[in-house]
Amino acid sequence: MKRLLLLAFACLALAGVTAASAAGAKPSKSFSAADEQYLKTSIEGDRFEIIGGKWAQTHTKNAAVLRMADRIVSDHTKSLKDAVKLARSLGIDVPSSPTPSEVWELKIVTGLRGRAYNHWYASLEVYDHVQDIQETTDEIKDGTNSQIRDDAKTELPMLQVHLSLARAALAANPTG
Repeated sequence: MKRLLLLAFACLALAGVTAASAAGAKPSKSFSAADEQYLKTSIEGDRFEIIGGKWAQTHTKNAAVLRMADRIVSDHTKSLKDAVKLARSLGIDVPSSPTPSEVWELKIVTGLRGRAYNHWYASLEVYDHVQDIQETTDEIKDGTNSQIRDDAKTELPMLQVHLSLARAALAANPTG
């Protein structure tokens, strides 16, 4: 009986080691928490930019703001498509809307009209793109996943153009 019990324990121990080895053989995530956060933030930002840009396209006649909004909608629509595809391929949850703070920012700025709208929308885009450029630069420098870093490298020139357009729109729409 003692031998049988010993044999049973040995089998259980062996099964446990085999299961642990099999569990350890699973590939770990190929991205860091920071990579995942960057990609999710990028998707939320794309959604924010598309909503804000489309609103601007229909609510302003200011040439500088329209030029900025047209480019933002076009570029961020492509960026969103690419980022969603990448996130899904990596098993990262895809945010379906901008962040609550971005929704709030859009609500505030879309409540304005005329010169005030043009000024504050352009100002929001300057601030937002400065932040986006910093986050993207950090991902390029510190990211652990080559696909997410490559996506960031693709995004950076676009964000720099948007910042330039936003600064031009702000200069064309001083507060008054």
